[in-house]
Amino acid sequence: MSDEFLDGISIEKWAARWTENLNRDELPPVRVAMRDGAIAGFCTVATPSRDEDTGDEFAEVVALNVSPDAWRSGVGTALMTDVLDRFRRDGWKVASLWVVDGNDRAQSFYRRLGFEFDGASITDPEDGATELRMRLPLSAVVAE
Repeated sequence: MSDEFLDGISIEKWAARWTENLNRDELPPVRVAMRDGAIAGFCTVATPSRDEDTGDEFAEVVALNVSPDAWRSGVGTALMTDVLDRFRRDGWKVASLWVVDGNDRAQSFYRRLGFEFDGASITDPEDGATELRMRLPLSAVVAE
C-alpha cells in the first residue's frame, strides 16, 4: 500500500472499531499466526458476508494483515488456506474480500489463490480509498 494511504489510516478509528467488535456478544472469528512468540499475522472473517448484494452463500475475508517481516514466509498463505478450508467445511459456496485499489502485492497474492475481481467497487468517504471486490468459488482448489 502507498505511504499516502497508510498515513491516512486513523489509529483511533481502528482502535474504536476493534473495541466495538470485541465488546459484541458474538465475536468475529479471528485467526492469528504466531512466529517466534510474536503475532506474525491475522485474518478476520464475516459469515455471512456483510455485503447486501452477495446473498447467503457468501463468506467474507474481512481483513488479512501480515507483518512486513513475515512477508513471503508462508504466513499469509497459511492463514488464508485455513480460513478457506473452514469456509468450505462450514458449507459456504463463495469467498469474497475487498482489496485497496493500487495494492498490487495483495491483489497478486489473492489472484495466486484463485480470487478474481467481480467488478464491484466502493470508496471510503472518510479516507477516499477505493476498494475492489474479489471472489473465489469455494469449489476451486487453493494454490499452495
